[in-house]
Amino acid sequence: MAPSKISSCEHLEEHVKLSSLLELVKPDNSCRTCGHKEENWICLSCGECFCGRFVSRHMVDHSLEKYHLVALRGLSFCIESNNSSY
Repeated sequence: MAPSKISSCEHLEEHVKLSSLLELVKPDNSCRTCGHKEENWICLSCGECFCGRFVSRHMVDHSLEKYHLVALRGLSFCIESNNSSY
């Protein structure tokens, strides 16, 4: 089951460092644990990158271990057309 798109979340304010969001996206976003380069998520609490649950689920493990609840997966957003895509 794919994650659903949301417009707001109770965890955003507490768990996401919005002031440093641009610093989280790095040129090499491979999984910190296994090195996988696709289907990766960036933890919005600490900026580390891990593979998703359909690879080796390292982001799930990281989230449970560190209680970092919000992550970003390859999302692009166009302000002018108000469209988002995965």
